[in-house]
Amino acid sequence: MTIPPKMKRILLLYYYAYAALSCLLEVERRGGHWADGLKQANNKLMGRQERDPPRNFSLPVGQGDRFNGGTKAPRGLGTQPSNSTVPSILNLDEINSALTGLSHEFGIEMVQFPTKTYENRTIVGAKAGNFSNDKVTAYIESGIHARERGGPDHVLYFMSDLLWAQREMTGLRYGGVSYTYADVQAVLGLAIVFFPTVNPDGLHYDLATNKCWRKNRNPASANSSDPSTIGVDLNRNFDFLWDFPRHFAPGIKAASMNPADDSFAGTAAFSEPETQDIRWAVEEAFPNLGWFVDIHSNAGVVLYPFGDDSNQIADPDQNWANSSWDGKRGMIPDRESSLSYQSYMSEKDRDVFTVVAGNMASRIFDATGSMYSAMQIAHMYPTSGSTADYVYARSLASGKKNPTYAFGLEFGRTNWNHTCDFYPTSQIHNNNALEVGVALMEFLLGAVKQRKAISPGGGGRVS
Repeated sequence: MTIPPKMKRILLLYYYAYAALSCLLEVERRGGHWADGLKQANNKLMGRQERDPPRNFSLPVGQGDRFNGGTKAPRGLGTQPSNSTVPSILNLDEINSALTGLSHEFGIEMVQFPTKTYENRTIVGAKAGNFSNDKVTAYIESGIHARERGGPDHVLYFMSDLLWAQREMTGLRYGGVSYTYADVQAVLGLAIVFFPTVNPDGLHYDLATNKCWRKNRNPASANSSDPSTIGVDLNRNFDFLWDFPRHFAPGIKAASMNPADDSFAGTAAFSEPETQDIRWAVEEAFPNLGWFVDIHSNAGVVLYPFGDDSNQIADPDQNWANSSWDGKRGMIPDRESSLSYQSYMSEKDRDVFTVVAGNMASRIFDATGSMYSAMQIAHMYPTSGSTADYVYARSLASGKKNPTYAFGLEFGRTNWNHTCDFYPTSQIHNNNALEVGVALMEFLLGAVKQRKAISPGGGGRVS
């Protein structure tokens, strides 16, 4: 049988994904990062040797300020000719300048988090859309892991696309996917708050040093003789099952208590000013928060809760808040009957998560041909203290009538030609910009559809 070229490509991509994912849990249990497993799997498939020195080839970081202190507003690829490109990664000053430029150009309101970082920086974002009455708030954040370059850029350029398209009464186009002016109006009917980088200290350090730095820069737990012990993994510092040695099955490394590890969870849940700021946003600043997305790179995956174990809809007793299941979480698949546990989620919420995540992944393929998977967090690897789990679980615990649907987007692909896999080439970065644009449009359109579905007689589902 002759397999068409397109089908060959799809099958090959599935094979790569399966081969890589099959080693993630073991890599994580050994203390490595999942990207290490992806790189090792890819090297084996491509016949590369671990001793082969990678080239340090990636898109440069911008110098100066292309937005002239906020007197010029950014504009993304979705409202420009199809041959437009982004020339370099935004530096931290440019990220803040771009926000100011959007505020000046479109009159959107700037938002500042109340708690300063260790290096005395203020996390800054902005509000766009319709914040009147009971409008559902959609929250977009990026940059929680410093080395995952491009996330802050893509958020800024996407939001600029929405605002330019609204002003010019036009639609958006990302690769092979187009959105109408009506789509733009629909998503801006939501209340949208966005924070391009929620780890400015770590981002500034990584951009300045090219150290492939993941954590923040808090030295409270550091050993002066070991620079790697500086900082906390902010995406393990929230209070969702933070004490992973107690909550998870033996041997499941859902985070780390070693300050030298990239996944160091800190000394306590919410020990860090950055996570305290996000808690303020979720619990105080935006009471109508209904949708949340945390943007990362570089696995090509759309994620949703839970991160502690496989989901199930049959037994509400098996849930993240029930301490009687401590010591049993995270074993996927369960290897012993005594460790049998799966995390409960309502059928309605499962449907919302799977439909919206699936839409995001499939439309990315339509846009660029890139294969993305839609999966729950635990099926990439078990985690504790993650942002999306905290946001969704917190909304359930608070007794909100409607939960906050929290997603994670791992955009893009690994740059095998750099010692830091997270630093994109120009081609990868510009492709990522298209993919994030599509993913965020589908995320926001999912919020629009869900808003209609939960109106009287709506039935609480999306389609």
